Amino acid sequence: MKRRPIDRVLACGLSIILTASPALSPLAAYADEAETGSNSTPALTDGQGEDALGTLNAENDANLLDDSFEDGNANDDVNEGEAGSDFGESETNGTVDPALDGGENQTSIPEDGADEQEPVLESNETAELSDGLAAQEDPSTDGKDGEQDAQEKPAATLGASVRLKDGSWTTTQKVAAGTTVRLGKASQTLKGLKLKLTPKNITGEIAYRVMTADKDWSGWKSQGSHAGNKGRPLQAVQIKLSGDIAKTFAVEYRVYVKGEGWLGWTSNGKTAGTVGFDKSIGAIDVRVRDLSSGGAAAQSKDACKSAGIVGRADLQSKGWLDTEDGYFVTLGDAGSGKKLEAYKLEVYVDDLSGSIHYRSYDSSKGWLDEVTDGKRSGIADKDNSLEAVKIFLDGDLKKSYELYYRAYVSGLGWMEWTRNGGITGATGFSKHIEAIQVALEKDGEDAPTKGKDSAVDVAFIKAGSGGVRYSSIVNKKLQSEKRNGKTSGGSKSSITGIKARITGLTKIGGNITYRIYQTKKKWSKWKKNNTLVGNKKNSIECIQMKLTGKASKLYDVWYRVKADGYGWLGWAKEGQSAGSVGGNIPIVAYQVKILPTGKTPGSTDRRTVPDVEIEMNKRAQPISSPTKYLIMIDDHHCVVGVYKGKKNAWTRIKFSRCGTPNGNAVSGTYYVKDKIYTGGGGGYQEYYITEGLGSGSFHSILCVPGTFSPLYAVDHQLRSHETHGCYRLPLDMARYIYENVPRNSAQHVYNVY
Repeated sequence: MKRRPIDRVLACGLSIILTASPALSPLAAYADEAETGSNSTPALTDGQGEDALGTLNAENDANLLDDSFEDGNANDDVNEGEAGSDFGESETNGTVDPALDGGENQTSIPEDGADEQEPVLESNETAELSDGLAAQEDPSTDGKDGEQDAQEKPAATLGASVRLKDGSWTTTQKVAAGTTVRLGKASQTLKGLKLKLTPKNITGEIAYRVMTADKDWSGWKSQGSHAGNKGRPLQAVQIKLSGDIAKTFAVEYRVYVKGEGWLGWTSNGKTAGTVGFDKSIGAIDVRVRDLSSGGAAAQSKDACKSAGIVGRADLQSKGWLDTEDGYFVTLGDAGSGKKLEAYKLEVYVDDLSGSIHYRSYDSSKGWLDEVTDGKRSGIADKDNSLEAVKIFLDGDLKKSYELYYRAYVSGLGWMEWTRNGGITGATGFSKHIEAIQVALEKDGEDAPTKGKDSAVDVAFIKAGSGGVRYSSIVNKKLQSEKRNGKTSGGSKSSITGIKARITGLTKIGGNITYRIYQTKKKWSKWKKNNTLVGNKKNSIECIQMKLTGKASKLYDVWYRVKADGYGWLGWAKEGQSAGSVGGNIPIVAYQVKILPTGKTPGSTDRRTVPDVEIEMNKRAQPISSPTKYLIMIDDHHCVVGVYKGKKNAWTRIKFSRCGTPNGNAVSGTYYVKDKIYTGGGGGYQEYYITEGLGSGSFHSILCVPGTFSPLYAVDHQLRSHETHGCYRLPLDMARYIYENVPRNSAQHVYNVY
């Protein structure tokens, strides 16, 4: 099956999409573009559609040859102490013999062992091109006019040097136009390139750039500057001419690639070498050839072997973005906050068949159908978003290459790399993918830039994968662990120590930390990772917990406490207080849950004991009562509490709102007297009357006569200061006091309204 390009085809400078048939050349469709007329200036295919060098303004002396590379050029991107190579007389470097005497231009290569065959030029390959044009100048012999033409005919000298594996530069070679210069040899590894053109009777320059083992192209260099990248092996080159000389001359070149041998000739900015195969260059042939007598610049379909990815992204509010191509592509806009709504992918590798398959997880529809080779994956819908993807290869592609990829998740950052059908992203957290990166690597290679900028150390996280375990010290003994919302503690005895740990989140990164407030002590230091905090003596009154690190970007820790005399309080999260501080209200149980951010386990109301209740507890402790019961009344805040115990050891067992007298209450301590089941008159009835508050008493809210139905709004009756001396209570609270608090029990009134 022939693969259809997504938007444009690419291969080695021009770059194309692989077809399923290995017999079809990736450059065959571009035969017309490869042919350059004798009077045209070939344009570099650099991804920008124009000459990447712009206008080169260097002037060249038509009669003199500059004798040195300008190694101090500001464009030289590597300064590792290497010395520049001077342009002296043409000489050998132990690798190449230009043999410029007697009109012979054959390059001889010394033998260098039997492990790898040396590149060898046939005797007529350097001297003559395949189209029959003479590689050397052919001066006219038509009399005086011909002699004058020969003197004024444009000419050029090419100087060249390469950097070897050990960092040294070869001796500069200089040859006349039409002569091939060979740089390096098969057994070597080239790491840098310098070229310089000295034209005569014409203006112009030579420019060049290289792609190194990090798969990045260097900047364009010219006239002797170093093209390379921190000593990494060369894998591909591009060379071109500019100025007037480009109108009648062509620069032609080919490379020797380890494991591939000599590739075909190409020219004028096209790519020679391999892209995406991770194979280094051992030697380069270069020549500058005069095309004024006819013919075209060399352009072989075998000059370059390419491999890569082509992709496009459909981004929220932006639509389809420009096509991305290369061995490493980024689809979308990481960090923009915009959703990646859909995408397309293709893979091309010279001489290999196979397809790319990919599938996406939609926030509303789950896993979408799998698609292949340039088809769309994703749904453009403002209410939907992509949350995860998985990608893989088949056929010969799968046998030779691995596909690495990762997702950028909103609010989370880059996930870890995965490969060959693994899942990347985060589902169930209401977080969308903003971008994906895809890299094509030879089988066995590591993921690109592995771990350098990953926000999360796993490729994929599913909501619910996080958990927590925790335990308590009760009665001086450490209880067994509880997990995910189960109750720890639970007896009537207070908790004096706790510890907690997260589970299932270790690869994400981060931890759970916690601290406590104990009776008669201050806040403890923050503890983490299952470290015990507390002791076996002092009761815990308040707990704070929070997640740290990368886990906190996906999850919240929720916790609530059961306070003695108050029951279960509301859920607190991420550093909020659960319980009370300084109220002498011990915690007898607690629960902890780990939930995805944005989700709650239940009510968050009343997660701490209100200050008015803490004040009531403090006021109750020094009061004596003839019985084991004590009733406390905060007249100003309209609340009442029932305590059990004794002086300095009172524990609240009931608490309620109440209606209070309008100006008739008096502060002080009173004692329970008579109890009456019901009373009233004048259109209302009250129940569970407990007397003993001076001229007033406790009783239920006012009800419709003969019923337990409220005569007025309950909230109004329990939050107002308008009774005639009594305290109105909810029916259940009035009944509890009526049935359980014995006569002579103390009743203390304070904060009178």
